[in-house]
Amino acid sequence: MQSSMCVADWFAWSPNRSDRQAWRAWAGASQMAMAPPDAAAVIPMLLRRRLSPLGQALVGAALACGEAACRARLILATRHGELSRTINILRDLSDAMPPSPADFSLSVHHSLLGLLSIHTGNRHAHSAISAGGDSFAYGLLEASACLHAAPEEPVLLLFAEESPPPPYDEVLPTAGEETPLALALLLTKRQGTVIASPTGKAGSMAAREFLRDFLKAEAAAADA
Repeated sequence: MQSSMCVADWFAWSPNRSDRQAWRAWAGASQMAMAPPDAAAVIPMLLRRRLSPLGQALVGAALACGEAACRARLILATRHGELSRTINILRDLSDAMPPSPADFSLSVHHSLLGLLSIHTGNRHAHSAISAGGDSFAYGLLEASACLHAAPEEPVLLLFAEESPPPPYDEVLPTAGEETPLALALLLTKRQGTVIASPTGKAGSMAAREFLRDFLKAEAAAADA
C-alpha cells in the first residue's frame, strides 16, 4: 500500500519546549510570520483533575490543534501508556493495598482517547498502538492506512512517552531519549503541503526526528 500524508497542524510539548516557536528554534527552522497560536490549549479543571501530568500534556497538545480534536479520527501511539499509573498500581499491590480506582481505570492505553473524545464530543473511531520502540512508526502506519481507507477523514495522531523510574529503567530502557514527550500531528490527504517520512530511530527519538524534518520542510516551503 502506498499512501502519502500531509501534516496540516501539530503541537508538541516537553519540559524544555512547550510552544511552537521553541520547537522551531530547536529544529533550526525559521519563524513563520503566520504561525498558529503557540500555547497548549487550556484544559478545563474537571478534566484536568482526571489526568496525569503526561495526560495533561497530551490532551493539551491535541486541543491545541483546534477543531481537529472534535472531528478527526484519533490514534494514540505509546510504548507504555501512562506508565506512572501502572507503577502506582504495582506499588499498591506490593504493599497489599487495593489499587486506586482512578489509576486502575485510566491505566489502559485507550483511556486518554476516551477522556478526550468525551470532552470534545468526538464520535469518530479511535485506536491505540503499542509496539515498543516502534510505536511512533506503527502509529504513522495506522494513520496512513486510515487515510487510505477514508481520504476525506483527517487523522489526529497522538504520541506520548515518558521514562520509567528506578528500578524499572533497568528492564524498560529509554537511554538517550529526551522524555517526557507529548506530540499531536493532524494528518490529511488533501490539506497541507509538507510530507515527512519516518526515521529509523526508536521511541521518542523517532518522533523528535520526524518533527525536526517536518519543521525544516515547513520552513522551506514557507520561504519558497
